[in-house]
Amino acid sequence: MLGFSKQAFYKWRKSPVTDREWSDAHLINAALDVFASRAT
Repeated sequence: MLGFSKQAFYKWRKSPVTDREWSDAHLINAALDVFASRAT
């Protein structure tokens, strides 16, 4: 119906966040921590 296979859906459902998104989030949080510590 939506144009993707059941296999792709279940693979996404098992891990909805990719490794790249996870590592990007960690880097952003580290950068925000550094900025917050220097802003005072």
